Amino acid sequence: MEGLQLNQITNKVHKQIVIFVIGTTGVGKSKLALDLAQKLNGEIVNADSMQIYDGNEGIMTAKPTPEEKLIVKHHMFDVVNIYTQDFNVNKYRDMALECIRDIQARGKIPIVVGGTNYYIESLVYEREVEEFIYDQNQFDTCFENEKATKEERFHQLLESLKTCIPSDQKQVIEDQYESELIHDLLKQVDPRMAEFLHTKDKRRVINALFKYYKFLPQKIGSLSTASTSNTKLRFIPLFIWMSARSDILEQRIRKRINQMIDQMGGLNEIFSLFDQFHKIMTDLNFEKGILQAIGYKEFYPFYKYLKTLKESKEISELIKEISNLDEIDLKELESNKSQLALRTIQYTVYQIKWLNKRIMNDFGCHLEEDRNMILKIQLDDPKDYEEIALESALKFIDSKFNWVQGLSEENITLFLKSYCLEQIKTKNEKLENWSKTFCEKCNQELNGSYQWQEHIKTRKHKNRAKSKQADGDENKQKAKKQKNNIDIEQIEDGTFDNLF
Repeated sequence: MEGLQLNQITNKVHKQIVIFVIGTTGVGKSKLALDLAQKLNGEIVNADSMQIYDGNEGIMTAKPTPEEKLIVKHHMFDVVNIYTQDFNVNKYRDMALECIRDIQARGKIPIVVGGTNYYIESLVYEREVEEFIYDQNQFDTCFENEKATKEERFHQLLESLKTCIPSDQKQVIEDQYESELIHDLLKQVDPRMAEFLHTKDKRRVINALFKYYKFLPQKIGSLSTASTSNTKLRFIPLFIWMSARSDILEQRIRKRINQMIDQMGGLNEIFSLFDQFHKIMTDLNFEKGILQAIGYKEFYPFYKYLKTLKESKEISELIKEISNLDEIDLKELESNKSQLALRTIQYTVYQIKWLNKRIMNDFGCHLEEDRNMILKIQLDDPKDYEEIALESALKFIDSKFNWVQGLSEENITLFLKSYCLEQIKTKNEKLENWSKTFCEKCNQELNGSYQWQEHIKTRKHKNRAKSKQADGDENKQKAKKQKNNIDIEQIEDGTFDNLF
């Protein structure tokens, strides 16, 4: 750590920089965040959507331990009632920003840690969103004008949009109308966005229509220009992306699940949670709130199985008997554990794609090194943590602290505004050269060149391409054979006699 000047952090740095420790589950985010908080006189802000709920022990959601919370102050853990089902990213953003401002006001460094990427993005970007003011007369007039200029096949859809947009009832549109019709309407009102979205991507197409028509009565422009024109950074974000090789990550995930269930009392937590919810509702909703967390819903079949089998038993007695389960019961438990491992691994793949597409693309691909705000650390062996992870992170942070120190207040303000403008310009340039591709062999629509390149590598495409080629060769052979037969017949009946 020689040469680092982290003990000389100024008010300018405290006010302008927020550190984000990001990555998938099982890569060591929490440990690094804790160590950085100690080194930098920082405090930790949670960005995991399942760790915000209180009323559970936090084994399955990997909350920090009471001992860790004593080392540095932690924020945004256990702040939402466990039965809440309508907590969303906007509520998170407002609460977390209040914590961040409080930390900065006390001269400390906020260190945001978590794997819920859209929570992180909500903190990084400040978007000036036009206020939606519902005026029924305006809406009626606007949609009557739309119906007058659109084909009759869209009229019922437009009528439904007029009714559903003020109350944000997107599900009604999704249930009642076909993807093709919805996408065709978007083509007419916002062709650029329609070109960008896949015809079958029903939810995103509906979101685009809602955003377009929501503000049309107020004469706001279309989605493709309105949503990005007033975006800037809230502060200077420093991202430290913890990663590991995929095979190592998979091993860690499986090991962690076994520890949680077999050694740490995870099953007790899961069953207790189900019992809590069943006291207030008969049917559990695994699409909202804490119950949607990976780690709970995967064990509900096992919970129901044991409850049915041993109905008279209390939850505490069921758990005591886990160690004495018979062979059939153990198979059921192992099946649930395998399902959890599979879903966790699938989620890490999604997280990595998102981080590459959004965070790395926005903050790690600049030609000027000073404008790259991300450090990616691959830690395959925990023994190398001090050298590869902690030391590298501290050096990166130190260099960025020194860079901010050299900026004037005016340059910092300009940086926060211009950084997003550069991203928007780059994205718009990509969109200019972006188009859909249709694979006739597979009868499938692909979005952009990346999806096309990925598609042609798939076994499905290769098999169909071979099949089409084989069919083509067979047809050529048939045609050739047919032509030869015709030629022989013509020779035999004297058709070519005049040539000799």
